[in-house]
Amino acid sequence: MAWLLIDSALINLSFIAAYVARYNLQVGGAVEPVNRVSLGAYWQIQLWFWAFLMVLLQVEGLYRRRRQPSIVDQFGVIMRSSIVTGGIIAALSFVLKPPSQSRFVFLYMCVAAIVTLSLARVVAHTVRMARHRRGLDVRTVVVVGESNLAKMVLQRIAGDPAMGYRVAGFLGDSAAPSDFGRFHALGSVGQIRHVLLDQKVDEVVVALPATAHAQVMQVISECKAAGVDFAIVPDLFELSLSHVDMESLGGIPLLGLRENPLHGANLWIKRAIDIAVAGVALLLLALPMLIMAIAIRLDSPGSIIYHQVRVGKGGRTFKFYKIRSMVQNADDLFATIQGQNDAGRIHFKSRNDPRRTRVGRVMRRLSLDEVPQLFNVLKGDMSLVGPRPPRPHEYREYEDWMKARLRVTPGLTGLWQVSGRSDLTFDEMILLDLYYIESWSPGLDLKILLQTVPALLTGRGAY
Repeated sequence: MAWLLIDSALINLSFIAAYVARYNLQVGGAVEPVNRVSLGAYWQIQLWFWAFLMVLLQVEGLYRRRRQPSIVDQFGVIMRSSIVTGGIIAALSFVLKPPSQSRFVFLYMCVAAIVTLSLARVVAHTVRMARHRRGLDVRTVVVVGESNLAKMVLQRIAGDPAMGYRVAGFLGDSAAPSDFGRFHALGSVGQIRHVLLDQKVDEVVVALPATAHAQVMQVISECKAAGVDFAIVPDLFELSLSHVDMESLGGIPLLGLRENPLHGANLWIKRAIDIAVAGVALLLLALPMLIMAIAIRLDSPGSIIYHQVRVGKGGRTFKFYKIRSMVQNADDLFATIQGQNDAGRIHFKSRNDPRRTRVGRVMRRLSLDEVPQLFNVLKGDMSLVGPRPPRPHEYREYEDWMKARLRVTPGLTGLWQVSGRSDLTFDEMILLDLYYIESWSPGLDLKILLQTVPALLTGRGAY
């Protein structure tokens, strides 16, 4: 309700701002006195603008009561709804011919609405995040299940602090579940009553297989008895992690799975975006790269550009470029520090890698050493967004299900980089990559690229 009132006020203020910009400030050209109209003459258009935009925002799900879309998704909803509303009003004004005729007002009101409504959500998001960091307005959640589906749910909840959840842990559907990375096993499903009391749970997310009817009903019954909110993730979600088609055959509902979205024309769209963005980024980063090259040369002996063999799409290898952030013989020293691995059996990351140079520590903290991979993007070995390419010895240790992450071109950044980066366990990284592959869209790529910027600036999980 609060957002309905706030947005109503902002939409009307946006319209007034559009009128002032056109007739008082005369943005878009001088307005002759004979062509001036009062704000009151626009009352019909203002009413249409408010009504249509509020309806579209509601239809797009911006005012969901329990879980609002992410801040990036909200931007998209606001932009689409404002543009569509502007188009509708322009068409109506052409047909109905109200006394006001300046078409610039239509443009300005859309821009003003996008800016004000988006800015309001940035402010609210900033305040909410600050409160969450202080432990305020945070809900404690427990996930029920230990399958890949349950692990994905755990990661998605923990990876988005804006949701305002604290993951207490999970309940396994086996008798003696074990911890999953940073997520603690709290016991089995049969112990849910005690867990709800001991952990002071606010919400339970059930991610059990479809065959576990009795366990699902037990969880629902205990949640109702304890007055705890619950939500059920449909087991069908696990079939492809997303994208289910609903069809009808003579009135009989049929469920099917959509094709992987990263094929056909979508691949060409993604490739065109990669080339355009990588080319512009290289031009903008030319001077910073030169400064980094000089700093590396002065700091330690050795080459400036370092390359490795990495495994790309379909298991094919390619030459992977980085700015050298370690001593020249870093690969020869690898065996001496394997015991410091923080990421897991297959993937290697060390918080205190002694092979890093002084300049390298700074570059790796901000991921500046990754900039030359834009050349890999131009060559087609990599994409801007996608799973990170493994080393050959890591790839050889992959289980079969893990190899599915290389069905697509590897990327410069990805979903796991903006969901915790190197603080995640290897299995969590794989699950996020699989989710990305099944859920790809240009909008998801844009969201990941936008979220990469604050992830780089904060250096969270980078070392």
